Amino acid sequence: MRKVNINLELNIKRKKKLISKIVFILIIISISIASYVSYNQFRDKNNLKNFKNLILSHNYEKAKEIYDKTNKDKFNTEDMNLFFHSIVNDTRDKYLSEKLDEEDALRLLNELWYYNINNDNINKVKQEIENISNSKNLFESAKKALNDNNFKYSLELLSYIPEDYPNYEEVKTLNSEVSSKYKKYILSSSEACFNKKDFNGAIKIIQDNSKGFEKDKDIQTKLEFYKAEKLKSENLQAANKKKSNKTISNSKTNTLESTSNEVFDIKNDQEKFINGLNIASNSSYLAWVSTNEQNTYIFKGYKNHWRLINTFPCSTGRSGHETPKGKFRISSRGTWFFSPKYQQGGKYWVQFYGNYLFHSLPMDENRNVVDSTLGTPSSHGCVRLNIEDSKWIYNNLPNGTTVLVK
Repeated sequence: MRKVNINLELNIKRKKKLISKIVFILIIISISIASYVSYNQFRDKNNLKNFKNLILSHNYEKAKEIYDKTNKDKFNTEDMNLFFHSIVNDTRDKYLSEKLDEEDALRLLNELWYYNINNDNINKVKQEIENISNSKNLFESAKKALNDNNFKYSLELLSYIPEDYPNYEEVKTLNSEVSSKYKKYILSSSEACFNKKDFNGAIKIIQDNSKGFEKDKDIQTKLEFYKAEKLKSENLQAANKKKSNKTISNSKTNTLESTSNEVFDIKNDQEKFINGLNIASNSSYLAWVSTNEQNTYIFKGYKNHWRLINTFPCSTGRSGHETPKGKFRISSRGTWFFSPKYQQGGKYWVQFYGNYLFHSLPMDENRNVVDSTLGTPSSHGCVRLNIEDSKWIYNNLPNGTTVLVK
């Protein structure tokens, strides 16, 4: 009996020692895990701190090394989003205050875009900077056109500058100056023709340059005066049938020449406009979608030497579905698509920005045209074209071609 008790006591002691060892091991493991977690938290916190400092000092290569080695969830925080938001807005402010030029500002934003943090804001600011840069180029080209006494072209360039342009007051001032000089030119030039008894010439000068002066009392009074004087002159010659027939023949000839000249002037104006924007393309082609004229103009050449080769009537996005304005690049294409959302599709689509495409007239699922409207905004946001015109763009404009929507 005594022996049994001794053995029992020994077993109890052994069990207590075993439990003590297990408890000790568990304590050691817990301390190790806590230390490991604390170390990782410290390391991550230190990495994020170093990452921010490297971004602020523009050391993007080192920043990328930390970013690539660190769990991306550590960057997906409100604090980091606010940090990037602040840098992006600071870049915008420096560009607006001319402490950064366009190239440096866009390069910085492109570096920040790599980290996929606050990218919506980055894209928004990039687009804003590009739009402001385009407006600056338009403004400078308008001033140059004014110095060359090309008033009509100068006013056209100024009309493309949006009212949210930061220096729009300068635009309004220049517009007033151009309009004043343009008016003097119209009145003096038409008067010179009138003094030579060239009534048609006097009237043509005013009519060809009437845009923007439709309600100008001085110019409209002159126009009516010249028309009245022309009528008097024609009545005096009405008795001579031979001369009258000759006048009619000359009038038809002049009309044909005038039409030919107008076509040439339109082509010349479009080329001057595009070449005044200082726009490059990654191909030998450039496309301009004019939302005002509802035309797509195709140019061939290179920066500042673009030549108009095609004009396609089109339809851009209707109210509430406006086609985004800006400078984009062609990225992909296909021969057919169909949208279940709109129950419409189209042939020969060419993508230039997100879900925005060039494509044919809209079709149903059986590829029948359901709406042939062109020349007025009527699409869901894409640029709608005749089937043969969309096919031409599909076949000829390579990826990387610049697309200007303005």
